[in-house]
Amino acid sequence: MPRNLPAHARALTVTAAACVALAACSSTPHPVDSSGTPVTPAPTALPSGWLETDVTVPTPSGSVAGVYVHPSESSGSHPAAVILGPTGGDPGGADGGAEVELSVILAHDGSPSLRIDAPAAGATYAARLAQASAAVSDLAGRPGVDRRRLLVMGHGDGAAVAAGLAARPSGAPVIHGVALVEPVLAPAATVLSGVPDVVTLATGLPPGSQNLISCSDADIEVHCDDVQSAVDVMAGTHPNFVRLSGMSFALEDDSSKSRDSYTARLPFSATLAASIGTWLTMQ
Repeated sequence: MPRNLPAHARALTVTAAACVALAACSSTPHPVDSSGTPVTPAPTALPSGWLETDVTVPTPSGSVAGVYVHPSESSGSHPAAVILGPTGGDPGGADGGAEVELSVILAHDGSPSLRIDAPAAGATYAARLAQASAAVSDLAGRPGVDRRRLLVMGHGDGAAVAAGLAARPSGAPVIHGVALVEPVLAPAATVLSGVPDVVTLATGLPPGSQNLISCSDADIEVHCDDVQSAVDVMAGTHPNFVRLSGMSFALEDDSSKSRDSYTARLPFSATLAASIGTWLTMQ
């Protein structure tokens, strides 16, 4: 555990080892964590009885396409998440990707999700924020979704949008928890125009919220020392900082540190999947 974490963050930090402990009951010998403990592989398909439905979400700047992942028959109400990928990505595209995998993981933990198409490079932060706000409102009105436990997951510079949505006062439903997955922190490092510094946004996350923030030693786009700076300012929240080993920016088990492997369709990080499951139990 990092020594320079504030006391409240140290007490509630979710380490990779702690998350793995919840998923180590499988007899499958691979993959394993750094100590050699078996880790249940991340699921690769939706559980039985779950569906993907194409949706259109109206926003102030026009409609945005998305994919709603949900059980075929709703029973009770559950935490549900809007998933925001990196600008320039296509979470609903034919080739799938990290955001599709995130929705699969959420489904296996019983949580519906809505992933909306990320815009092309050159999009503005303000426009993405408005789209994300509309997506949260859309998700909140769907059957089986607990409006009191709405979540936002942001990957790459989608993390800035997720943090901004949770931190700002608006007419949208209140965000209960945020996952900043391999967050791109510096505005200069993103293709999203006008994005604020994520560290600044992190100071405004809802007090008492259970949030998740990750970094990996194999991610060449995001550095753990920089992510630590965002964790340090999450005063009054529970950051649940997960430092992973051997996961690329594409959220796959990949230690190559090569962008060429981003499209190789490698296994999704088992430890990140277990960490997300732990985070969901806190909501």
